[in-house]
Formats: sequence, structure tokens, C-alpha cells
Amino acid sequence: MKKMLLYCLLLLFIVSGYAQVKPNVYVNCATTETRCFRDYLYQTISNCNFVWDAAIADVQVLVSEKPSATGGMLLTLEFTGMNTLKGKNDTLTQEIPQGATDDFIRTHICTTIQRGLQYVFHHSPWHTLFDAQMAVLEKGSDAIETKSKDPWNHWNFTPGINGYFEGQSNSFFLEFNKELTVLRITNENKFILNAQQGTKYSSYTLDGKKISINIHKFNAIPLYVKSINDHWSAGITGQYQMDEYKNIKNSYRVAPVIEYNIFPYSINAQKQLRLAYQAGVNYFEYFDTTIYDKENETRAYNRLAIITDVTRNWGSIRSSIQGNAYFDDWSQNRITFTTFLSLRIAKGLSFTIDGKFEIVNDQISLLKTPLEDNVYLLGGQQLATKNYYSAEFGLIYTFGSIFSSTVNPRMGQIDEIDF
Repeated sequence: MKKMLLYCLLLLFIVSGYAQVKPNVYVNCATTETRCFRDYLYQTISNCNFVWDAAIADVQVLVSEKPSATGGMLLTLEFTGMNTLKGKNDTLTQEIPQGATDDFIRTHICTTIQRGLQYVFHHSPWHTLFDAQMAVLEKGSDAIETKSKDPWNHWNFTPGINGYFEGQSNSFFLEFNKELTVLRITNENKFILNAQQGTKYSSYTLDGKKISINIHKFNAIPLYVKSINDHWSAGITGQYQMDEYKNIKNSYRVAPVIEYNIFPYSINAQKQLRLAYQAGVNYFEYFDTTIYDKENETRAYNRLAIITDVTRNWGSIRSSIQGNAYFDDWSQNRITFTTFLSLRIAKGLSFTIDGKFEIVNDQISLLKTPLEDNVYLLGGQQLATKNYYSAEFGLIYTFGSIFSSTVNPRMGQIDEIDF
């Protein structure tokens, strides 16, 4: 009898690891651009506690997104069991079509998270919390989607316009863009065309005198890629450009490209380390004579790019190093560094930085005869420079209650006027 009592106590002690009524779940949005719709999740999924500290979570859910072949995005959700659930992992994907509403996206994210949690919590004391909801989900998914004929043959077209303006009584700024994206993406090959036509207008009135500038640009970049295997790709790229700001009347560029990915392309949502090299020809025709006494010229160039993209539970890194130079004069070059880093340093402490730095030695289109100062001050023409840099950063520390599932929208956004 005593042995039976000890056995029961031991069993009670083991189960006490699950003593909390609901499991703790930590949802990790890979980047600030990834929309997880946390408020909707907290209000809709009631069978778990959402916590802000990954260290106390029973399950971590990493949500990342990549562009899909249809012009939309492919969400990847990685479920990692922690503590007593260590080793229980799963990865699910959800395709979001182009133009999908926020309600469509958040509903499908919520459903996918429920599916993943149901698998991770299977054979645990919490499984009953998820089995009932999963029965409803599985009932709705009984119909097997059959592959139908695609009348568009994978082609996708996205035209659009966007604009921005601001002003005061003595100043006004307007930017207006027309855009077109054409996609055809399959596992075997990929074609992308990005085109944009833009206008910028800026004006100021000083001492009763109005000064203004209006500049135009057009840019189109086609790219064709052929998949060779899970690490190698080959293709061809080009560009047409007209840019008054850069003194470029017409510019044509074409080049073959080859790329090697150290990691298999099949796991691109988790990590990439790609090396791409292109070598081609660039023709320039200028609005006015350049500092090198050129009205037009043809130059052979080459470019090397190293690109990394890693998304894990500890954070994410997206960085690139690109070098460009002309074969006939290697001193005319440009090196560009870009990085985005989101890092969870410790409990409640996270750090983000988004930056770009360029070493500039290739401004071959600079005007020989400078324009009036007002043109440069209003951003109507490029200035000679040796570098360019920009950065945004943030350090956030959260402490207090571990639970974050409560949503209360009362009196939100009522104090957005600057006094």
C-alpha cells in the first residue's frame, strides 16, 4: 500500500510539470515587417497563455515570410517544443495570395498556428485543449484540393500607383509613382520585371520668392533565372533607366548572372548564403556633358554580391555586400553594405538595427557645369560624394508579468496631435 502511495505521489510530481492550466506559447515574428496579428491571436486562441519571454515558453512559434510565385507571400511557421516538450518540432507553410485582406491573412495564420500546436501538444496533458478545435479545422479541410488548369500559365501582373505629399503655407512636396511588376515563377525557372515611373515636385517660398523643382525618372529591370540544381542558378539580367537627378537621359544594361547558394534553396525560409556574379555591358546617354567630357559612352562592368538571410528563434539577419567596378578603370567602383539585424539578447531584451553604407567612386554621370544652388538644395540633382550612409536602431527591454494575452483597445490612438 505504501509503495502504491509513493508511486501515486511520484506520478503527481511528474505531472506537476504541467500544473499550469494552459501551456505557455511564445510567438516570434522574424522581422518588424512580418505581420503576426498578435492582438487577433490573443483574442482568438484561448487554449494557451501567450508570453513575451521565450525562456518560459513551452512552445516557440517562429513566423517568417518570403515572396511567393503568385505575387503574394509564403508564410513559414516553425514550432519548437521547449522544456518538457523538447524534441517535439514541426514546420508548416501557408500561402497568402496577392491582394489578400488582413482578415484573410490573420485567419489563416491563426488556423495554421492551431494545427502546429495540436501536433506539438499531442501525447501531453494539454492535448485535450487543442483536439476539439482541431476537429473543427479538420472537418473544414476534408475536401482535397485538386490541381486545376491554370489559364494564366503561372503569369502574374501587378500594376499600381502610389504617392505622398506634405506641405505648409510656404512649402510643398509631392512624390508620385506608377509601378508594374510581372512575375512567372516555377521551381524550374523564374522571370521578374519591375518597372517604375516617378515624379518629384518640391517648392519653397522665401521672402516672397517661390523656387521649385520638378524631376522625372523611369526604371525597368528584367531578370530571368534558370534553376540548375539545389545550389546553382544561372540567368540574365538587364536594365533601362532614365533619371534627371543623375543626368541620365538613356541607359541600357545587360549581363549574364550565375549564383551559388551554400545552403539548399529548399530551406530558403530558414537560411540563405548566396554568392552571385554578373559581367556585362552598360550604355549611357547623358542630358548634359559630364565631368569626364562625355555625352554618351559604353562601359563593360562586373558585379559580385554576397547575400545572407537567416531566420531563427534567436532572431534574424539579412545582410549583403555588393561590389561594382568597370573593367577599363577599376578605380571607378562602388561597394555597398546593407544589414538588418533583429536579435534577442537576453530575457526581455532585444536589439534591432537596419543600416546601409556605400563607398562611392563611380559617379560618372556628374554634370561638368554645376547648376544653381537652389536645384541641389531642393534635391533636383546629385552631388559629388565619396560615401553614403543611413541607419535605424533600437534597444527594447520588457519586464513584469509574463502573460501578454489580454487585449484592451479602449481609448487607443486618441492622442496623435502634436502640441
